[in-house]
Amino acid sequence: MEGIKVIRLLALFVFSLAVERDVFVYGSLHLEVYPRSVEVGRTRSLHVHCSYVPETGQGMVTLVSLVVSGLREHVTDVEKSESPFTVTNTNGLQDIASISVFSSQVRVAPSNWNVIALGYIQPREKSYLSFVIDEPNFDAPDTYKCTAHGIRKNSQPMVLSDNAQVLITRSSLNKESRQKLENLESVVEEAVGEILTINKRQSEQYRNFSDDITDLSSTQLSHDFKIGALESELEAYENISNHLISVLSEMEKLRVEDHSEVQSELATLKIQNENATAQIVALETQVKQYQNTSMAMSSRLSSLERLSVTADEMSKNKNSTPIFRNGLNETNQSFRDVMFPGNLTAAETEAELRRWKVALLYIEQFYFASKRYDDSIYLLPKNMNGKSLEESDLWCKRFGGYLAEINDQGEYNFIVSFIKDLPGFQTVYTGAEYRSTPRPGRMRNKDWIYRSSKKPVSFTAWAEGEPNNLVAELCLTLEQSMSWKMNDNICTASSRGTFLCEVAYDGLNFLRSLK
Repeated sequence: MEGIKVIRLLALFVFSLAVERDVFVYGSLHLEVYPRSVEVGRTRSLHVHCSYVPETGQGMVTLVSLVVSGLREHVTDVEKSESPFTVTNTNGLQDIASISVFSSQVRVAPSNWNVIALGYIQPREKSYLSFVIDEPNFDAPDTYKCTAHGIRKNSQPMVLSDNAQVLITRSSLNKESRQKLENLESVVEEAVGEILTINKRQSEQYRNFSDDITDLSSTQLSHDFKIGALESELEAYENISNHLISVLSEMEKLRVEDHSEVQSELATLKIQNENATAQIVALETQVKQYQNTSMAMSSRLSSLERLSVTADEMSKNKNSTPIFRNGLNETNQSFRDVMFPGNLTAAETEAELRRWKVALLYIEQFYFASKRYDDSIYLLPKNMNGKSLEESDLWCKRFGGYLAEINDQGEYNFIVSFIKDLPGFQTVYTGAEYRSTPRPGRMRNKDWIYRSSKKPVSFTAWAEGEPNNLVAELCLTLEQSMSWKMNDNICTASSRGTFLCEVAYDGLNFLRSLK
């Protein structure tokens, strides 16, 4: 089964390269599906690829997130009666996969389909989001939508979208033909396994060379620092020696045989001068030793760098498959991290830092951001009061997050300490809803449920007498007038109400220090 997944992932990567080469139009969002016609029971996989190119002028200048959603729209009576599968997903578009600038990993929503996804995103570069639905059936969507969220040149939010459709029909493939396809797939799986084994061995060798180079570079920097410190100390001793020589010269002029005190001080200064001279000689010897060591390490570093380049060339030449022979370009960095693990280059590190700096500036313009709590941070909008629960949820998703879920007393205390000193907020909405009646696709119980995770609320801190209206007030809020205790409230915020987002931490506090 793992081999099948590898084959699907390789096919997805080849498909994404082909689409980028033939479809990219400058300043556009494009959604492509392949094949356009799916025969259930015969089609092995369905490929979906969403690509984005930065715009100029007044268009989107900073990309924040990509989201692909799907809908099973065209369902015939024949499919309903003859399909062995249950036709679902007829209630509206459902998110399938997403990626944002705050996390390099693709998020795949839970579904009835076997989805393998990958993606790459940069605020001001070409980005994409692709996935494969393995063995698509009548449950799979036939309508797909890709949405790009970002910022215009005037710092206003902007949304781009594109749609694509697939025809899903029954398969006429017989048992014998399917067996031939499975045999062919096994042969391909074995070939891919051999390629991955060879490449893994070469990647490990290259990583060892890189580690040696890094260690030698660090040692050489340490020695250079010590040499600089010794040279500074040597200069200080030389200044002392020159001063002592000057004093001795003056005292020689004033020396009188009968002045015993002058003679004694003169002898002391001579001894100090001799000691300083000895220390200068010792320091000069030590500086020469460090210089010799530094030269030896520089020679070793150059040798290892040449070996590293040679190993890299050998790795490229031994890969006969076009995927590995041509290498992976910057647009497909996420796939390279999966297939070729190793340290980031200096250019890649700089790009990552630039991406996070842009994201941080965007957050600080529109949100108050908390410190880290466990693996999360919390964002409170500055000027977005009066949003509905659905609108609030969409804003949180733009950062790869969700409406806050308070799971214990410690998290509750942390959130209260964060929001209580911020000006202008009286009501703060969380991600909890009261499900009083069964709804399509939702849990069938009468309890408080978190909107994102669909889990029951396990911790509460109700104000006295609350909740008191579980007919009209179906959202859980924190109220300033109730000392930030919990209250049941209507699901449309007032002009003094806002919402609280919870986002994966992912190193954001570290990047704040780079401003």
